Amino acid sequence: AKMNKPLWLAMGDSFSAGHSDSYSTVDSTASQGGVAWETINFKTNMLGYAYEHDTTSFSYINHGIGGSTAKQWQTTGSGSLDYVTTFALNLSPKNVLVSLGFNDIAGGDTWTEIEGYLLNITTALKGAGITVVFIPVLHLNTGVAATELIIRQTNKSLEKFCKDNNVI
Repeated sequence: AKMNKPLWLAMGDSFSAGHSDSYSTVDSTASQGGVAWETINFKTNMLGYAYEHDTTSFSYINHGIGGSTAKQWQTTGSGSLDYVTTFALNLSPKNVLVSLGFNDIAGGDTWTEIEGYLLNITTALKGAGITVVFIPVLHLNTGVAATELIIRQTNKSLEKFCKDNNVI
């Protein structure tokens, strides 16, 4: 059976994948009790709520990978696993919703490093005619003021990055 080109593809870290029992089609190591991933309650991931309420005009694939980094998703460079090609470009979606950055911050990467990874990802997706939509790095209650400050600064920088690179 031929798979229709998805209108939306979610890619990124656990904020894309969803948390409980791994709602991503890629990050599927947790047991789901034999229930097909399409029928699982998607409310814990980014596009799930919309998908749950509009399955007729909304095609959606979730390729979030819990624990992944922008460095791994980029198409080239040190540490790249080229997830962008494997899980995004090969499907030719119309739009890609990107949730990346938290694990890079947790790993000690600076905004300059993260920006380089995101530029690599953005260039590859836009080069394929795909609309790129970034969501801010989400806050977790880490209890570490320095981490919270870095996340706020990263989100301000991400907003400027999106404007400078004509992405949402």
